[in-house]
Amino acid sequence: LLVGEACRGSKGGALASQVYSLAASGEPRIMELMAAVLQQTCAPLLAMVLQWATQGELTDPHREFFIREHPSKSEDEFWAGRYSLDREMLPSFLALDTAERILLIGKSINFIRVQCEDELWAISPEVVQLFPQGDAGFDPLQGTFTGLDRFIAAALEATNKRVMHLLFVRYELQQHLDAIKQYLLLSRGDFIQNLMDHLAETLAKPSSELYRHNLLGIIESAVRSSQSPKDWDVLPYLDTRVSDSSRGSAKGPRLEGWEVFCLEYKVSRPLNVLLTKEVMGQYSQLFGFLWKVKRLENSLSVTWRKQMALGHPQGHGRRYGWADFPVAQQLLQQCAMVRHEMLHFISNFQYYLMFEVLEVSWANFEEKFRLASSLDELLAAHQQYLSSLHQAALLTPSLAPVKARVDGVLEVILRFAVAQDALARNLETIAQHRELAGSSSSCSSEDMDKDDDETASRCSGVGSVPSTAACKGLWMDRAYESRQLELAMQQVREFAQQYRHGFLALLETINSSSGGGARSPVSPVPPSGASSSSEDEASRSALKDLEFLRYLSFRLDFSEFYYRSRAAPAPPPSTGRSSVLPTGSVL
Repeated sequence: LLVGEACRGSKGGALASQVYSLAASGEPRIMELMAAVLQQTCAPLLAMVLQWATQGELTDPHREFFIREHPSKSEDEFWAGRYSLDREMLPSFLALDTAERILLIGKSINFIRVQCEDELWAISPEVVQLFPQGDAGFDPLQGTFTGLDRFIAAALEATNKRVMHLLFVRYELQQHLDAIKQYLLLSRGDFIQNLMDHLAETLAKPSSELYRHNLLGIIESAVRSSQSPKDWDVLPYLDTRVSDSSRGSAKGPRLEGWEVFCLEYKVSRPLNVLLTKEVMGQYSQLFGFLWKVKRLENSLSVTWRKQMALGHPQGHGRRYGWADFPVAQQLLQQCAMVRHEMLHFISNFQYYLMFEVLEVSWANFEEKFRLASSLDELLAAHQQYLSSLHQAALLTPSLAPVKARVDGVLEVILRFAVAQDALARNLETIAQHRELAGSSSSCSSEDMDKDDDETASRCSGVGSVPSTAACKGLWMDRAYESRQLELAMQQVREFAQQYRHGFLALLETINSSSGGGARSPVSPVPPSGASSSSEDEASRSALKDLEFLRYLSFRLDFSEFYYRSRAAPAPPPSTGRSSVLPTGSVL
């Protein structure tokens, strides 16, 4: 009666726990009785364990087993959420670590058969024979199973080996991870440069005019131009996405293609267990940031090439006579100084991201990758790799102040690059007008009043001006040109001031975020014999986690030029787009 009352309402593993507690009561007759009852109670549980750990099957209509299946979980959640432990049904004499390993064995078998579609694989009979057989394998008084640990160890080793073999050999996980690093994290420079060159004109259009099939054609062309025939074929997995929020909103801001373009990498099962939608979203976030930095570097390089052609002695500088137009010479020189300062930041920041962040994190990941003996270890190593990338790339919430400063500097550089592109076009126009005006200098004021074919032919000179009306337009007011170029010079100086202010603010934020030690690339060493409390240890640990900020500060200002000039500049002019010169100006 006492046993019946104690076990009322219990079932499965919970019932076994109740009986086991009674078997340990100390009364010999009760212990002997409960030991026999416990033997019979554990028999169906052992049968379920055997079926689960050898076939991956759950036959539990009354929910008595300590493992639960959740069929509603998606494919991405197959490994993490499809199966779980039910602690209420876990027998008290079965260690939690043992139950977790039993769960892992059956989960691996299901992963092999369902996700990897290897339905014929099974645990070898030699391993199955290690499972405790009959009553001889269980000691009810001690709550132990003879041989169960050996079976679990052997079965776990067999399933882990098969899972890792399938992922790396049949499904080429290593090649996929390499491809993600090369294409989504921009470590394949020839592809990225080809892609950016081919996409420049397309992405300059409004986002509403972008179409996926056009972008895919450009991506395929960039891949083929950067691959050799022996390279692994990555094209079936590369895809692109244009943000839907950029379409169909007449009231929303007009976005350029640069702002909504994203390169994606598509995988199917079983790789989606590692590369889930959430994980690929993190890769997309990294791609967006790296792509933005690369775009700015490319934009500054393009404006450099254009202005070099305008100012070079063998180019328009000699051909169009900038020698007698000092305002233009000064403007080009000022633009070059500001552009080189911005290129210094972009180049060093990009080096930091690509080498000190990506390559270092990848090397650490590869080492753990090679040593991983199970899918859980692989998942943990990959998540740590992604976390280190996001933190060092300033994409975590804790580093939002630093990221906001970086975005501010990048915004100034972007507006400067756009303005410089417009300046190059207008200087080219001015230069052409000056050349054509010089070639038609033989036209008199009386000729300008005539409009016959003979005068037009004589005035056109180089054959590019169709009439004397066009010839009149070549006689531009030099004073007007000078005023416009002086306005352009003023705007360039505003950009320089905004950039300097934003850059110094960035260095200050890095310094404060890293605990005030950002100037030194090496962590300070405490004096010998100094006492340390738990708070000091925690502080040093936090500073070590932010060590990358000290390296970033050192790389951006390795000569301490900005550090010494931190005698704060005056507040910059408005950084809004209203500072751009009105339509019709040179910029």
